[in-house]
Amino acid sequence: MLVAQGDPNSTDISKHPEYIKGYFRAAFTSMSGDRNAYIAAGWESYRQFKSPEGNLAYHKALTGSTPKEAMKAFWAVANKAERVKKEGKIVGISSQGLTLSSGRKVDFHVAALKYKAKELCLTPEEVYRLRDMLVGKEWGKELSAQLV
Repeated sequence: MLVAQGDPNSTDISKHPEYIKGYFRAAFTSMSGDRNAYIAAGWESYRQFKSPEGNLAYHKALTGSTPKEAMKAFWAVANKAERVKKEGKIVGISSQGLTLSSGRKVDFHVAALKYKAKELCLTPEEVYRLRDMLVGKEWGKELSAQLV
């Protein structure tokens, strides 16, 4: 079993454990000796680990543009996903609206818009629990109607 040692907090992607895993996986399974292929496999592994949606955006953008432009598309999607995870968690509920982990208080109308735009970080179980709570207390009818 391959154990990648690296620094997941390093700004040098080639030192990230997922990059290292992808690089060596390619080196061990391919006998071509093409170092560029190993580097590409390392990047692929890192992008997939960091953000599967971002990696998909990278591959879509890669057709017809440069790798640099494709990485911009990757980071745009990956950074949005990270921001939603950090700022889109619900930490409080009141009759007035929701309090998010960023400290922002939003009314139910804005919460419904954020849910529709996938800017609230909710597991399927949390969606059902939130909907049941809102329906039971008769709060946020606009938001509870979207939580299906």
